[in-house]
Amino acid sequence: MSTAPASPVQRLRLRNILREHRSRLELTQEQVATAMDWSLSKVIRIEKGEVGISVNDLRALLDLYDVGEKDPLIELARAARKAPWWNAYRDKLTSSFLRYVGIEASASHVSHFQGMIVPGLLQTMDYAREALLGTLPGPISDADVAERLEIRQHRQTDFFSQDLPPELSVVVDEAVVRRVVGSPKIWRAQLSHLLDMADRPRLTVQVVPFARGIHPGHIGPFILTDFDELPSVVYLEGPLNDALSERPEEAEGYRATFDRLRSMALSPDETSDFIRRAASELD
Repeated sequence: MSTAPASPVQRLRLRNILREHRSRLELTQEQVATAMDWSLSKVIRIEKGEVGISVNDLRALLDLYDVGEKDPLIELARAARKAPWWNAYRDKLTSSFLRYVGIEASASHVSHFQGMIVPGLLQTMDYAREALLGTLPGPISDADVAERLEIRQHRQTDFFSQDLPPELSVVVDEAVVRRVVGSPKIWRAQLSHLLDMADRPRLTVQVVPFARGIHPGHIGPFILTDFDELPSVVYLEGPLNDALSERPEEAEGYRATFDRLRSMALSPDETSDFIRRAASELD
């Protein structure tokens, strides 16, 4: 088994610890910048987790904060500076997705709603190819398709190959189960894969049937990601744009939305039966 690439999460953990030490001393970011002879933007970017911090800079900053035990934080900083696999695709990914994919596999719980297509973590590669070609507004080269599929495969591997992967709760609209993507053979294989994944521990799949009427998932697809030591993150995905939010009020709003979706959905066992019926109707 492998462990998830840790650098973005380690960077966020270090960010939170440095914020706490600054707050303990009641220093402003401007005061820290002046004391360290740094630009204010450098302090802000470090505290946002947007950039790493060198060991030398960290030692000096911890001296300023009067931190005695520096070694654990120095190791955290070194881990945060390691280049993860997605670094090779930086020019192919949006900044929001780049940040999200870097923290997803280190979550404690991921709640994912989709109203149109099977969530990326649960897609077969054949389905992923057809979904990609079908949702983009224009043509895409074979090389770009292959690269995006590589990213999808890496993301799935990071998430599921850990000794203890994050808990994953998935809710989809009935349209996701009914819409044939690609050939019937590809779609039947995707439904079979969805059933297999639904049997895994720490993973639940639920469907909101059409008969339950309108539901709050019509606001669009979203992923709510919770961590043991970090604030929750909301990722809004789409073929043309995406966004990442760490605002607590937004996370709580999407949490309430997801809870309502789960209450309207079929149970996991009922969902599996529903998917089997949908697959049989392809015959």
